[in-house]
Order: sequence, then structure tokens, then C-alpha cells
Amino acid sequence: MSLDLNSELYYQWHEPFESVVRFFRNTLLQVGWGQGHQKEVAMDVGSGPGGTTTQLVLPLFPRLEKVIAVDLLPHMVDIARASFSSAS
Repeated sequence: MSLDLNSELYYQWHEPFESVVRFFRNTLLQVGWGQGHQKEVAMDVGSGPGGTTTQLVLPLFPRLEKVIAVDLLPHMVDIARASFSSAS
């Protein structure tokens, strides 16, 4: 079986599932994530091009100091870094 791992195609068409959006906007707040007073670090596994992290995670963590991003396709992390390196 061959997978089409074209990072440019993924970047153009990716939209997070509604369940992912709901998890970030509701569940994380209910368990108290992002409500502490310490600086925070987040790890995004399967980060893709970084849009979900930038749109849904960063707003929840006002004291976020660093995001560690990993993806099967290293080029996805490069896209995220180029697109969102100043977003926080």
C-alpha cells in the first residue's frame, strides 16, 4: 500500500475534525489547562502544517513559552515554522 504523503496538498486542504475543535475549546478548559500561572510548554505530535495548533491551542495558553512540533513528514514542521513562527 502506498500513501500519498504530499505535504503541500495536505497544507492546502486540511481542516480539523469538529471533535478536535470541541476538545480544544471545551475539554481542555474544563480540566484547567492553560489556567496556571507558570510558563508552559506544549508538544504537538502529528503537527502537520501547524494551523490547528496556531488557531486552537495558542489562544488557550497565554503563557505558552515554547511549542515542540513533530510530524512524520519533516517538511510539515518546516511549513509550520515558516508560516507561524511569530504567532503567539
